[in-house]
Amino acid sequence: MHSELLALSLAVAFALVAARGSQSFRRLKESPPEKKVRIYRSWLAISFLCFGVAGSCLIYNFERTNISIYLPYQIAFRVVHENTSIDLSQLVPMLFGFCIGLIAIVFVARTRRGRKFYNTEAVSALRPDTQSEKTYLVLLCVNAAISEEIMFRGALPVLIYTISENAMMAILVAALAFGCMHYYQGARGILSTFCLAILFSILLGVGFNLYVVMLLHFFINMMALFVLPKISRLGRPKETGMV
Repeated sequence: MHSELLALSLAVAFALVAARGSQSFRRLKESPPEKKVRIYRSWLAISFLCFGVAGSCLIYNFERTNISIYLPYQIAFRVVHENTSIDLSQLVPMLFGFCIGLIAIVFVARTRRGRKFYNTEAVSALRPDTQSEKTYLVLLCVNAAISEEIMFRGALPVLIYTISENAMMAILVAALAFGCMHYYQGARGILSTFCLAILFSILLGVGFNLYVVMLLHFFINMMALFVLPKISRLGRPKETGMV
C-alpha cells in the first residue's frame, strides 16, 4: 500500500509539473530575455526538487532494503546478461556512430529538398539571445541529465516494479512518464523523448551504468539546443536590411 500511494502521489506531481511547464512555455515564447531567465530559474528549481531530490530519496530508501536500481533492467534483459559472447565495450562506439550517421542522413535528405534541417517550436523558443540565457540553458541541460535520469531511469522503474512485479512494464511506464513530462513540446516531443527513454533503458539493460546515460542525455540536450540549430542555419541566405 505504501508503494501504491507513493506512485499515485508522484503521478499527481508529474501531471502538475507537466501542466505548469506547458503554461510557462507558452509565456516563454513571447517573453523578453529577463523574464525568460526567471522562467528558467523556476524550471531549474522544480526539476531539481521533483526529479532529482525526490528520486534520490527513493533510491536511498530502496538501497536501504537492498534493492538495486538496476534490478528491473537485469530482469528484463536477463538474456543479454546470460549471453557472455556479447562484448559490451563495443556497443558505445557503435551507438555513437549510429546516431552520427542518422544525423548525417537526415541532414543530407532535408537540405537537398531545401528544408531546414532542424527547426522545432521548442528549440526556436529556447534559442538564447543573451549570455544569461545561455548560462541557464546549460544549467538546465546539466540538471535534466542528472535529475531526470535519477527519477525516470533510476527510481521510478524500481518503484513500479515493486508494485507490478513486471520488469518490462516498469521500464515502459517510466519511459512513457518521461515522454509525457515533455508535453509542452507537443505530440512529436512526447514521442521522441519516449523513444530516447527506450534507448537509455536499453543501455542500462545491456550493462552500462546510470552515469553513462546521464552523459548521453547531456550530450543530446546540448546538441538539440546549441549545435543542431547552428547547423540548420548553414546555407541559409543572409538576411538583408530594408532599403
